[in-house]
Amino acid sequence: NVKAAVPDSSNVKAAIPDSSNVKAAIPDSSNVKAAVIDSSNVKAAVIDSSNVEAAVIDSSNVKAAIIDSSNVKAATPESSKVRAAVPESSRVKAAIPEPSKVKTVVPVS
Repeated sequence: NVKAAVPDSSNVKAAIPDSSNVKAAIPDSSNVKAAVIDSSNVKAAVIDSSNVEAAVIDSSNVKAAIIDSSNVKAATPESSKVRAAVPESSRVKAAIPEPSKVKTVVPVS
């Protein structure tokens, strides 16, 4: 009875797939190549160098996007206007009382 419970060697071989069937389950090398994108298609998927250049802003456009040096100078106050904003030395002296006026404010002992 024990011998009957153990499968015969003939039956064990039947449970294991034949080597021919295992090969059938694995895709042929020809099919695997078909599943992989051909090199020609990959090149098509990548943007051509001509298109990449078009997507990147031309150097002429980049220069236009950056403020011209002439415009930067216009945005910065001119040296004459900066001087006007700073009080002139004559006005600063007028704001500070002259020593003669200070003497008149101090009471004489």
